[in-house]
Amino acid sequence: MQGTLDKTRRQPLLAGASLRARPLDRPGGLGRRIVSALVARGISLVRTWVARGRDRRLMRCFTERDLRDIGLTRAQVHWEIGKPFWRV
Repeated sequence: MQGTLDKTRRQPLLAGASLRARPLDRPGGLGRRIVSALVARGISLVRTWVARGRDRRLMRCFTERDLRDIGLTRAQVHWEIGKPFWRV
């Protein structure tokens, strides 16, 4: 069956073929996968921030002996504690 020529693709279109793109929210579609990946990345990022904040709060309670065991000085701990939770 002969159709019209699609000038953007340079391919013949069949009569009755739909020019609409697939919706992004179809099950298994690209949009759903992208949104799912972004949500997973966001959750992972928030978990990292929570763990980082918790670890920095715990460092405040370390004794001098604990610091020697992990190879840090009190000045390094104060530097680390002073950083915002999102900074490595």
